[in-house]
Amino acid sequence: MTTPTAKLTDAFNAAMTSLVEEFGESMPHQTCFAKGSTGRKKLKISRPLIFLHCGIFQSKQAVISDLKKKSMIPPTTLSSSVRKLWRQHWWHVKIKHWQPFAKCDDCVKYRAKLLTTSFQPAVEALRLDQAMHRLQISIGRRRYDIREKLSETFPDLFLHVSIDAMDNKKTNIPQARHFSHTKKTAGGEVLKTRIMGE
Repeated sequence: MTTPTAKLTDAFNAAMTSLVEEFGESMPHQTCFAKGSTGRKKLKISRPLIFLHCGIFQSKQAVISDLKKKSMIPPTTLSSSVRKLWRQHWWHVKIKHWQPFAKCDDCVKYRAKLLTTSFQPAVEALRLDQAMHRLQISIGRRRYDIREKLSETFPDLFLHVSIDAMDNKKTNIPQARHFSHTKKTAGGEVLKTRIMGE
Protein backbone atom coordinates (compact mmCIF):
# COMPACT_ATOMS: atom_id res chain seq x y z
CA MET A 1 0.00 0.00 0.00
CA THR A 2 1.44 3.38 -0.98
CA THR A 3 1.80 6.15 1.57
CA PRO A 4 -0.65 9.02 1.03
CA THR A 5 1.07 12.12 -0.33
CA ALA A 6 1.22 15.41 1.57
CA LYS A 7 -1.03 16.99 -1.08
CA LEU A 8 -3.70 14.32 -0.60
CA THR A 9 -3.39 14.61 3.19
CA ASP A 10 -3.96 18.38 3.06
CA ALA A 11 -6.92 18.01 0.68
CA PHE A 12 -8.55 15.28 2.78
CA ASN A 13 -8.04 17.18 6.05
CA ALA A 14 -9.60 20.32 4.53
CA ALA A 15 -12.55 18.30 3.22
CA MET A 16 -13.13 16.53 6.56
CA THR A 17 -12.87 19.82 8.46
CA SER A 18 -15.63 21.23 6.24
CA LEU A 19 -17.80 18.10 6.66
CA VAL A 20 -17.44 18.03 10.44
CA GLU A 21 -18.20 21.75 10.76
CA GLU A 22 -21.34 21.47 8.63
CA PHE A 23 -22.73 18.02 9.41
CA GLY A 24 -20.88 16.70 12.47
CA GLU A 25 -22.69 16.01 15.75
CA SER A 26 -20.31 16.30 18.69
CA MET A 27 -20.90 13.91 21.60
CA PRO A 28 -19.08 15.65 24.49
CA HIS A 29 -20.11 12.93 26.96
CA GLN A 30 -18.41 10.24 24.83
CA THR A 31 -14.66 10.16 24.27
CA CYS A 32 -12.48 8.39 21.70
CA PHE A 33 -8.90 7.41 22.44
CA ALA A 34 -5.89 6.86 20.19
CA LYS A 35 -2.26 6.06 20.89
CA GLY A 36 0.45 8.57 20.05
CA SER A 37 4.05 9.27 20.96
CA THR A 38 6.43 12.14 21.60
CA GLY A 39 9.94 10.81 21.18
CA ARG A 40 10.18 7.82 23.54
CA LYS A 41 7.14 8.82 25.57
CA LYS A 42 3.87 7.14 24.58
CA LEU A 43 0.70 9.20 24.83
CA LYS A 44 -2.99 8.39 24.99
CA ILE A 45 -4.79 11.04 22.95
CA SER A 46 -8.46 11.73 23.63
CA ARG A 47 -11.04 13.63 21.57
CA PRO A 48 -14.83 14.01 21.83
CA LEU A 49 -16.69 11.54 19.63
CA ILE A 50 -18.22 13.07 16.48
CA PHE A 51 -20.90 11.46 14.33
CA LEU A 52 -21.56 12.28 10.69
CA HIS A 53 -25.26 12.00 9.85
CA CYS A 54 -26.19 8.54 8.62
CA GLY A 55 -29.11 10.12 6.77
CA ILE A 56 -26.57 11.90 4.54
CA PHE A 57 -23.65 9.45 4.55
CA GLN A 58 -24.53 5.81 5.15
CA SER A 59 -20.88 4.66 5.28
CA LYS A 60 -17.27 5.83 5.08
CA GLN A 61 -17.24 4.74 1.45
CA ALA A 62 -20.18 7.07 0.78
CA VAL A 63 -18.15 9.95 2.25
CA ILE A 64 -15.13 9.04 0.12
CA SER A 65 -17.27 8.78 -3.03
CA ASP A 66 -18.87 12.16 -2.27
CA LEU A 67 -15.46 13.81 -1.81
CA LYS A 68 -14.30 12.38 -5.14
CA LYS A 69 -17.44 13.52 -7.00
CA LYS A 70 -16.99 17.03 -5.65
CA SER A 71 -13.25 16.93 -6.55
CA MET A 72 -12.33 17.68 -2.94
CA ILE A 73 -9.86 14.82 -3.32
CA PRO A 74 -8.56 13.46 -6.67
CA PRO A 75 -11.13 11.09 -8.26
CA THR A 76 -8.39 8.48 -8.92
CA THR A 77 -7.41 8.27 -5.24
CA LEU A 78 -7.51 4.74 -3.82
CA SER A 79 -10.13 4.26 -1.10
CA SER A 80 -7.52 2.41 0.98
CA SER A 81 -5.32 5.55 1.02
CA VAL A 82 -8.24 7.71 2.17
CA ARG A 83 -9.22 5.19 4.85
CA LYS A 84 -5.62 5.21 6.11
CA LEU A 85 -5.75 9.00 6.45
CA TRP A 86 -9.13 8.71 8.23
CA ARG A 87 -7.60 6.29 10.77
CA GLN A 88 -4.57 8.54 11.29
CA HIS A 89 -6.21 11.97 11.56
CA TRP A 90 -9.98 11.56 11.97
CA TRP A 91 -10.30 8.43 14.11
CA HIS A 92 -12.80 10.20 16.38
CA VAL A 93 -15.26 10.82 13.51
CA LYS A 94 -17.66 7.93 12.97
CA ILE A 95 -20.93 7.16 11.20
CA LYS A 96 -23.58 5.69 13.44
CA HIS A 97 -25.85 3.00 12.01
CA TRP A 98 -28.95 4.60 13.52
CA GLN A 99 -29.60 8.13 14.77
CA PRO A 100 -33.25 9.15 15.29
CA PHE A 101 -32.54 12.86 14.88
CA ALA A 102 -30.15 12.39 11.94
CA LYS A 103 -32.66 10.84 9.53
CA CYS A 104 -33.81 13.86 7.57
CA ASP A 105 -36.71 12.88 5.27
CA ASP A 106 -35.30 14.93 2.39
CA CYS A 107 -31.80 13.42 2.75
CA VAL A 108 -33.25 9.90 2.69
CA LYS A 109 -35.43 10.82 -0.31
CA TYR A 110 -32.47 12.13 -2.32
CA ARG A 111 -30.36 9.11 -1.46
CA ALA A 112 -33.13 6.69 -2.50
CA LYS A 113 -33.72 8.51 -5.81
CA LEU A 114 -29.99 8.59 -6.62
CA LEU A 115 -29.76 4.84 -6.00
CA THR A 116 -32.65 4.13 -8.38
CA THR A 117 -31.96 6.68 -11.14
CA SER A 118 -29.70 5.83 -14.08
CA PHE A 119 -30.57 8.63 -16.53
CA GLN A 120 -27.51 10.90 -16.22
CA PRO A 121 -29.22 14.33 -16.65
CA ALA A 122 -31.75 13.33 -13.97
CA VAL A 123 -28.90 12.23 -11.69
CA GLU A 124 -27.15 15.57 -12.15
CA ALA A 125 -30.39 17.45 -11.36
CA LEU A 126 -30.87 15.33 -8.21
CA ARG A 127 -27.30 16.00 -7.10
CA LEU A 128 -27.86 19.74 -7.56
CA ASP A 129 -31.05 19.61 -5.46
CA GLN A 130 -29.24 17.50 -2.86
CA ALA A 131 -26.39 20.04 -2.71
CA MET A 132 -28.89 22.90 -2.24
CA HIS A 133 -30.59 20.98 0.56
CA ARG A 134 -27.25 20.35 2.31
CA LEU A 135 -26.41 24.04 1.96
CA GLN A 136 -29.72 24.90 3.64
CA ILE A 137 -28.91 22.52 6.51
CA SER A 138 -25.45 24.04 6.80
CA ILE A 139 -26.84 27.60 7.01
CA GLY A 140 -29.32 26.51 9.69
CA ARG A 141 -26.55 24.93 11.76
CA ARG A 142 -24.38 28.02 11.46
CA ARG A 143 -27.26 30.26 12.58
CA TYR A 144 -27.77 27.95 15.57
CA ASP A 145 -24.05 28.13 16.45
CA ILE A 146 -24.11 31.94 16.21
CA ARG A 147 -27.06 32.12 18.65
CA GLU A 148 -25.27 29.76 21.03
CA LYS A 149 -22.10 31.86 20.92
CA LEU A 150 -24.10 35.08 21.49
CA SER A 151 -25.58 33.61 24.69
CA GLU A 152 -22.11 32.55 25.88
CA THR A 153 -20.56 35.94 25.09
CA PHE A 154 -23.47 38.09 26.34
CA PRO A 155 -25.28 36.02 29.01
CA ASP A 156 -27.15 39.08 30.33
CA LEU A 157 -28.68 39.79 26.92
CA PHE A 158 -29.33 36.35 25.39
CA LEU A 159 -30.73 33.09 26.71
CA HIS A 160 -29.96 29.90 24.78
CA VAL A 161 -31.84 26.72 25.71
CA SER A 162 -31.36 23.28 24.13
CA ILE A 163 -33.72 20.45 24.99
CA ASP A 164 -32.38 17.09 23.89
CA ALA A 165 -32.53 13.31 24.49
CA MET A 166 -36.30 13.28 25.04
CA ASP A 167 -36.69 10.30 22.74
CA ASN A 168 -35.00 7.98 25.23
CA LYS A 169 -36.21 9.40 28.54
CA LYS A 170 -39.33 9.14 30.66
CA THR A 171 -41.08 12.14 32.14
CA ASN A 172 -43.45 12.36 35.09
CA ILE A 173 -46.62 14.42 35.02
CA PRO A 174 -46.65 16.68 38.12
CA GLN A 175 -49.45 15.91 40.56
CA ALA A 176 -50.91 18.41 43.04
CA ARG A 177 -52.17 17.13 46.41
CA HIS A 178 -55.96 16.90 46.37
CA PHE A 179 -58.69 14.37 47.14
CA SER A 180 -57.66 12.09 44.25
CA HIS A 181 -54.07 11.76 45.56
CA THR A 182 -53.04 8.09 45.76
CA LYS A 183 -49.84 6.10 46.19
CA LYS A 184 -49.84 5.39 42.49
CA THR A 185 -49.71 9.07 41.56
CA ALA A 186 -47.60 10.25 44.51
CA GLY A 187 -44.51 10.81 42.39
CA GLY A 188 -46.37 11.71 39.23
CA GLU A 189 -47.68 9.37 36.58
CA VAL A 190 -45.04 8.15 34.17
CA LEU A 191 -45.53 9.55 30.70
CA LYS A 192 -43.56 7.97 27.85
CA THR A 193 -42.44 10.68 25.47
CA ARG A 194 -40.88 10.64 22.03
CA ILE A 195 -40.24 14.01 20.46
CA MET A 196 -39.05 14.12 16.87
CA GLY A 197 -38.20 17.29 15.01
CA GLU A 198 -36.16 18.96 12.30
